Amino acid sequence: MRVCEVIESLDPGAVATLLVKRLSRAPRDDVRYTVVCLRAGGQAGRLRGAGIRVVDLSRPPGPLRHLCLAAAVWRSAPDVVNVHSPGPAVLVRLLARLPGRRPRLVRTVHSAAYRPVTRLLDRITRRFDDRT
Repeated sequence: MRVCEVIESLDPGAVATLLVKRLSRAPRDDVRYTVVCLRAGGQAGRLRGAGIRVVDLSRPPGPLRHLCLAAAVWRSAPDVVNVHSPGPAVLVRLLARLPGRRPRLVRTVHSAAYRPVTRLLDRITRRFDDRT
């Protein structure tokens, strides 16, 4: 099974720390993890050290970064996508609706403190999630 975790940042903080701890302890006998992040931050090295592929999208500017996010998720050919932020979740949900492979979508909610437009888009597209 291939699992793609999408997170905004791997900078030290609660969300990144929880993800790193979970993936470092997760069984990898028949599961291959890829972490796609908009900023790799300080925790990326711990994941790579544990044998987990990290795709760092901190280089592409602005809107190009989101296209690269979609491409990275698509290339990882996941069976499951777990998104940890509503901004990328909107894009990943729409991507998963394209014809062809259809990964299961999981949205892990870590906070409700987002800009109104982000919350609105999240609310409109969350019906595409398989689990929240």
